[in-house]
Amino acid sequence: MTDKMTHESAEAIATEESPSVSGVPLPNFEALFGAPPSRKNTLLGSAATQAGQGIFSTEDFAVHVDRRLNDSTLAAPQTASARKAIKLTKKAFNAYHNHDFKKVLSLSFDATELDPTYPLGFFMLALGLEATGELHKALVTYEKALELDPSDTKVYFQLGNIARQLSMPEAAEKFYHLYIRLNPDDPVGYINLGNHYRDTDRFEDAIEILQMALWRHPEESSLWNILGTVAFEFGHLDEAHQFLHEAIRFAPDFARPYYNLGYQLNHTGPWDEALAYHEKALELTAENNPDRLEITHSRGFCHFSLGNLEQGFEDWETRRDASFSSAVLFAADCEPWDGEDLTGKRLLVMGEQGLGDELMFANALPDLVETMGSDENLMIACDERLVPLFKRRFPGAEVGRHYVATYRTKPVRFVPWAREGNTPDYFIPMGTTLKHYRKSIEDFPAAPLMTPNPDLATHWRERLNALGPGPFVGLCWRSLYVDVRRRKFFSPIELWEPILRTPGVKFINLQYGDASAEIALAAKRFGVEIVDFDDLDIKNDLESNAALCSQLDLVISAPTAAAALAGTIGTPVWLPVINRVWPSFGSDGFPAYPGSRCFLPAKHADWADTMGQVAEALTQLAQAASPSPAEQIA
Repeated sequence: MTDKMTHESAEAIATEESPSVSGVPLPNFEALFGAPPSRKNTLLGSAATQAGQGIFSTEDFAVHVDRRLNDSTLAAPQTASARKAIKLTKKAFNAYHNHDFKKVLSLSFDATELDPTYPLGFFMLALGLEATGELHKALVTYEKALELDPSDTKVYFQLGNIARQLSMPEAAEKFYHLYIRLNPDDPVGYINLGNHYRDTDRFEDAIEILQMALWRHPEESSLWNILGTVAFEFGHLDEAHQFLHEAIRFAPDFARPYYNLGYQLNHTGPWDEALAYHEKALELTAENNPDRLEITHSRGFCHFSLGNLEQGFEDWETRRDASFSSAVLFAADCEPWDGEDLTGKRLLVMGEQGLGDELMFANALPDLVETMGSDENLMIACDERLVPLFKRRFPGAEVGRHYVATYRTKPVRFVPWAREGNTPDYFIPMGTTLKHYRKSIEDFPAAPLMTPNPDLATHWRERLNALGPGPFVGLCWRSLYVDVRRRKFFSPIELWEPILRTPGVKFINLQYGDASAEIALAAKRFGVEIVDFDDLDIKNDLESNAALCSQLDLVISAPTAAAALAGTIGTPVWLPVINRVWPSFGSDGFPAYPGSRCFLPAKHADWADTMGQVAEALTQLAQAASPSPAEQIA
């Protein structure tokens, strides 16, 4: 191995989950969450599903290792140390089932010391390193195992998958190609490579490799399925649906294409059809298959789009299941609250997901305070940047930041100030408060949730007045995080031309991150100035940002934290969207942002139509705000 590892270093890696985060001691996660249940059924169910999809994952590789460990056709080892190495490796695999990665590393390291020629010992060591986030060491260890056993070509999938996680796309491509070269008749290799091309924005390459595979396997449902996902991510909707229907034609009991059709239709409509496809996918998915969580979670968004809030929030609770692939764990020294009597009880509300999500989910906190009788027993853990806003809104509450750590590969949110003498009686993730208090659109209040700092609001009113007459319109056109799958929700600044050319409007930059190139483009190409206050830290100084938003006449924004901040302050927000999106809950705006309005295209993702609608409405607003000729003379 390139990185020499000792028993002590393996032990250290296993316990790196971890003494502290930002100098803050971590809770005892083992005591809070306990040992998770055995992964054996989950692994087998996942592997069966992944094989159906064609995407070979770490779980599939773990099952592959298990089968090799229990292969009775292998010759018995000749030495005592080799026999003991096999026993230790089998124990390591059982520990892997139980998420005991410290034990995995210790046992598998001992196995490789006893028999340095035993490839399965290195496979288990690599799986343990991967599970604890030591990806570079895992990569090197997989390579060592491959050196010992070049015939086990499945390891190329692991090398490719880890290279992808390490942002090494060329290496990943090389490993997938090596597998295909050695196994040209296995469709799984083509699918993994096609999936890689899709996620690295190489549409033509993805189509080419999958068509090559279909030439060999024209009736392979998993190939048609992945081809449908590739076509959808690159905007070829009709073709995507055709490909997925082909997948169903060749394998009518294959759940994944039904799910993918439902997922795609939930972006485009009809939403009742999207819901029906999710139901069919669930019907075909075994109870012990972890895919049920993913499908149920996605079904919740169908319900949201149809305005079925109660059913939607019920399905959305799957995000809290530790077996859900994107689950975030919440570490609190108390029981979760689910409607129990709160008289005299202290309740910790823990923010979740992104900053904009926390603002939207906080919509129900005033109702929660009403249930409690006052905010004196309320504890709010939120993004550090939001602490002043929450303190102003809930002056009697204890408000502080939350932290994020990792426990057995899962992100964990914890609140160090809410333990050891300051422990609440209950906790609740902030999003779950909506389940209790927002059962219909009518339950959302018309009044804004937050109020700005009045002194800062006055400061920004003076700054805006110095620019001349308005109306003043804030702009944010994209998220800070845009990848291949998320980019469809955001339109580039070039497509905002009809809006930017609206006469009589002062545009104010609310785009966080480096937007200088886009602002310069607007000035050069459209002759429009987007005023950028260079003394304002848009991303981190949310007190000043909120105060500025409160003095604007309007904010036009993609569904981002900028829209959430402006909306919760009470500034009118217009949202150009790709189609109906779930925070609208089937309405014409985002109910959590009073006075907000969604602009939807007549045809899915027709940004020209959307921007034309926004430009027309903005022209009307600007004309209404402009003084008449008589007023100008006066």
